[in-house]
Amino acid sequence: ATMRKNIIVRLAFAASAASAMIELVNALPFVFHIWSGTSGTCKTVAMMAAMSIWGNPKMGGLVKTMNTTKVSIMRTSAFLHSLPYAGDELQTVKDRWNGNFDQLIYQITEGVDRGRGKASGGVEETKTWHNSYIFTGEEPITKASSRSGSKNRVIEVEADEKLLDDGNSTVALIAQNYGFAGRRLVSYLQTMDRAQLQAEYKQYFDAMCRLDTTEKQAMAMSCLLLADRILTTLIFTDETPLSVSDVSR
Repeated sequence: ATMRKNIIVRLAFAASAASAMIELVNALPFVFHIWSGTSGTCKTVAMMAAMSIWGNPKMGGLVKTMNTTKVSIMRTSAFLHSLPYAGDELQTVKDRWNGNFDQLIYQITEGVDRGRGKASGGVEETKTWHNSYIFTGEEPITKASSRSGSKNRVIEVEADEKLLDDGNSTVALIAQNYGFAGRRLVSYLQTMDRAQLQAEYKQYFDAMCRLDTTEKQAMAMSCLLLADRILTTLIFTDETPLSVSDVSR
């Protein structure tokens, strides 16, 4: 739990866990983006630690390089469905998107792939998903010129200092310990009354909406706060759940 002392790392854990709750609370997919203009901040390791909730977070496993195609991202999203999509080093596909990721953000957070024709005739079954996205990069994913629609679907945080004291030891630890929290989280969600879960989510959502934010950003942050509360109930029991004031600074 020492790695969760940094709030960005803690929010990454929440973004990972929240993926399993998006469909349950009728929220929309969202992007949690960690960026830093300098190297050595351990942002990739933080993402790997967050993904260890669900399984092996090694590169090429649950953590993907972003040097891939749009079709691959959509198909992987549909395969994961309610598990988070983790993509490292977003800037590797910057040229492919002409330096603007607005279209990518729109398409992945819609949760529906466009229809594709089959070589044999007809169209493929429409693919859908309900997952969160955790990205890292060297710069923000949105720009001043980005449309409000894309900004509303993203929570991005700058890592202006080292997120973890020892990235190497963290990698060694999670390489041997992964997937346990995900089982407990799924079991908890299966036993929890859905109406109760939605009511708790709405409490966070209503509180976030009273701040200077949009409904879509309030939706994403409410998912993070709900996920953090559940993680502190199940796994990190020595921690106090994050509050709206903790994330509104």
